[in-house]
Amino acid sequence: MVEMVVAAVMLSTIAAILVPGIYAVHQQRQATRFDTLSLIELNNLCAVSRNMGVADHDTLKLSEWFSARYVGAKLDVHEVTTATADAPLQAVKFTITRPAGEGRPDLRHSLVTWVNAKGVQK
Repeated sequence: MVEMVVAAVMLSTIAAILVPGIYAVHQQRQATRFDTLSLIELNNLCAVSRNMGVADHDTLKLSEWFSARYVGAKLDVHEVTTATADAPLQAVKFTITRPAGEGRPDLRHSLVTWVNAKGVQK
């Protein structure tokens, strides 16, 4: 009977040490997966934006698949530079933000691309 109690105590101690470690690995894998998928989504949005031009950035949104997988994710589009007649390209920054929750900082990934400004004459 004493051996069973000692074995139960040892097993519970080992479980108390391993469970938080396994949970941390799981959280890290989820963060890495979000990193990869958000960068792919940003790359796709930048490719679409290069074809659309600067004026249509308000119509850009996250894909349905990405939005369903990461419900709280938001897309922000900011113009970094303005286009002129001498420089018809404009830098645009795309940022995907996902609230991490539980007192942790939000996960954020950004990508900057150069876009043709419609209406700017050379």
